[in-house]
Amino acid sequence: MLEPLSLHAHIDDIQRHWDDRLKGTRHKRYGARLNQLLKFIGRAERLSLDKRNPPETRWVTWDELQKINVRVADPVLRDLYSALWATGCRLGELFAIKKEEVRADFSFIVERQLAYNRKPKAYTKNRRKHKTIVLPQGHEAFARWLDVEDKLKYRKRASHPLIYASREVFPSDPAKWMSPHKLRHSFVHFLVEKGVSLHRIKDLIGDTLKTTEETYAGWVIADESLEEVFKKLR
Repeated sequence: MLEPLSLHAHIDDIQRHWDDRLKGTRHKRYGARLNQLLKFIGRAERLSLDKRNPPETRWVTWDELQKINVRVADPVLRDLYSALWATGCRLGELFAIKKEEVRADFSFIVERQLAYNRKPKAYTKNRRKHKTIVLPQGHEAFARWLDVEDKLKYRKRASHPLIYASREVFPSDPAKWMSPHKLRHSFVHFLVEKGVSLHRIKDLIGDTLKTTEETYAGWVIADESLEEVFKKLR
């Protein structure tokens, strides 16, 4: 990663190399690994990492997503995107939800995922089991998605139709260019607008409070119970 720069180089040179090539990207975890390596080889210096630099939090409203869905030919994919928006699930997690696991109030437990290679895994991306809900706007689409018999064939083809459709609908607004994971941001944005706290949101999306605050920096609201969340969504 740092080739041709040697780890025996001066720490200032390593720092500049890091800042120029990798700082601010989604691969910021490499910085922590570099610091571990510096420690392993007995160097006292450490890279200065900007840990408050969040990923880009693009989002769309429900109505904007429906405008995007008009450009998506496959109705199953339209329901999938609506279900992602309404649950905040990661793509692989939504594929692993079974109809019988969803309660009458449209809440369910997320505890496993379907990997990109279509192999089931008995844990989520960060191995955090969590309970979440389906926002009212997505109840019908979510129910239709659960009834799809052959979900596996959509696991590898779910991203590009959404990416292309969102760029067609919002050609001059990159903040609205969606991927399935950006719909997770949209779920969070909707809840924040409704006054749900990040402390409660992190439980619904299965992240730590630290990760949630870093990703959605500045969106700090008072805490409330899950029952109060349902009341705000009515």
